[in-house]
Amino acid sequence: MPSNSINTINGFQLSPQQKHLWLLQQLEVDNQPYRVQCSVLVEGKLNYQLLQLVLQKVVEKHEIFRTSFQTIKGMNIPLQVIHEATNISNLSINTHNLIGIEFLKQNAEKEYIFQQQHLKTYDWKSDFFLDLQLVTLSDFNHVLLTVIPAICADTVSIHNLVEEISRLYTAYLHEQELSEETLQYADIAAWQNELFEEEGEEGEVGKKFWQNQNISNLVINKLASEKHLANKLIFQPKFISINLNHNTFANTKALANQEGVSISTVLMACWQILLSRLTAQSEMNIAMCCDGRNYDELKPAIGLLAKYIPVSVNLSSNSKFSEIIKQLEENINEIQQWQDSFSWEEFVGINETNAESSFLPFAFDFNSQTIKYFADDVSFFISKQYACIDKFKVKLSCQERDNSLLAELHYDASLFEKEDIENLSIQLQTLLSTAINNPATIIPQLEILSHNQRQKILVDFNATQTNYSQNQCIHELIEQQAAKTPNNLAVVFENQQLTYAQLNARANQLAHHLKTLGVGAETVVALCVERSLEMCVGFLGVLKAGGAYLALDSLLPEKRLAYMIQDAGTSVILTQQHLAGIFSQQEVPTVCLDSDWHSIAEQLETNLPCEATPENLVYVVYTSGSTGIPKG
Repeated sequence: MPSNSINTINGFQLSPQQKHLWLLQQLEVDNQPYRVQCSVLVEGKLNYQLLQLVLQKVVEKHEIFRTSFQTIKGMNIPLQVIHEATNISNLSINTHNLIGIEFLKQNAEKEYIFQQQHLKTYDWKSDFFLDLQLVTLSDFNHVLLTVIPAICADTVSIHNLVEEISRLYTAYLHEQELSEETLQYADIAAWQNELFEEEGEEGEVGKKFWQNQNISNLVINKLASEKHLANKLIFQPKFISINLNHNTFANTKALANQEGVSISTVLMACWQILLSRLTAQSEMNIAMCCDGRNYDELKPAIGLLAKYIPVSVNLSSNSKFSEIIKQLEENINEIQQWQDSFSWEEFVGINETNAESSFLPFAFDFNSQTIKYFADDVSFFISKQYACIDKFKVKLSCQERDNSLLAELHYDASLFEKEDIENLSIQLQTLLSTAINNPATIIPQLEILSHNQRQKILVDFNATQTNYSQNQCIHELIEQQAAKTPNNLAVVFENQQLTYAQLNARANQLAHHLKTLGVGAETVVALCVERSLEMCVGFLGVLKAGGAYLALDSLLPEKRLAYMIQDAGTSVILTQQHLAGIFSQQEVPTVCLDSDWHSIAEQLETNLPCEATPENLVYVVYTSGSTGIPKG
């Protein structure tokens, strides 16, 4: 086995994918979310001793299963250190005998073991990461539960592992010799690193392709339901299943065949269109999982070869769904051709200090590999699999098997509530159903709201009738709420927030200040601020002083703004420091709600006597003026 000696460690460089994952893992504290996991149903008369020999042989053959990750002083990125096969000669499989237990309890116990494996943490300096649990359900039914850290494997690795187990099991059963030649992951990693260091024509073409994608300027989008957090939380991947019936799968497959594209392209297009609608982005980038096995020699390899790479599609408003899936198929084919040349660290400049930026928020993966393997009268069936090899906010994960389609929405539970993801799932199903049944429909006309969601938004949410005094003004209702629930959140903007008590106190201070400037009933105060906490404090302060507010858009021409200020008889202008220059020519007192707040804050926080009644002016709004002079 070749090795490079560095200080006292004989090790190999991490592959680009391993380095990417290592940097992401360092963002987590006492949390190791990146892993691949599967549940393999073993049917037939299983020879336990033979299975143990097979698993020992697998670990002997594949160095990645006996690789540790050790850091040399002065290095932030570890080396792969391969340990001798003699260390695993006494490999043991944890066994659980559930024979005689009723079916439901068996399933519950099996699921519990699977989840306990999911919580397993690793010592990266250890020399063995393959965790195996064998659950015996009956004499002819077993379940082999396997979990591997993602730095050592990916989804394809799981399938290759199960296929090799079945192949070796057959060979041992018949005392056959198998070829020992195995492509080791350390060699693949060395080849991948050389690829990025190549100065030749092919290497340069690959680099230029990704540089032209302008990856460094990708917009990190947010969904409306995403939590606005001041502090970064740990990555908590969870998922929900999506109920796609047989007809949906059949229609999706039929459309894919009709348009000459893959099923995964149809699903990915729907996912991108939905995200585009929800984020108002016409150029939608999502991270698509490529298996990293472009060459035949790499297909049986075990190790982290898969990677998520950015795929964009232009969703112009006049494009039909059938046109989008063809455009996306072309984009995917081109990008897959150059997947070996892509690395977040190489093209986005990611390192230990800014690894948080090294992923796209929305992801997609699709798997259609064989899930059942035979060894004479024993079969190995992958009944359940899970893979998290990169960070994401929301990911659509699909698997085609036995003329059916399994789909899941994986999400970061530190950013989203389960209910929000369930709503997203319903919208995706609605969009998919509309698109596959009406492929000639243009993108904006594809339906994303189910009947129940439409009813909730258009009818239920608008059923806001309530009984309250008709003799009270808006600001008085706010004052009552501040007295009733002072510590409840009243206003949230990005990572800033005010409770009812804070909002009421600040509005009172502003109102007292406005009173000193002569504001009272029927007095107009111009309000020109960007969306912010100051906007809410501003209009509420005007109302508390008894006045009415004139909302002004800073993007309007100064001449039009001046006309409205004069025509409305404005007595005071409330704005922000960076917008104050717009009103420098006005002979009206100007108050900046940010830079002047130190003087406003000297005023009382107490409620003012209410001088206005519901019959007084509340606000002034102007017409567009498209047919003449704007009217207030």
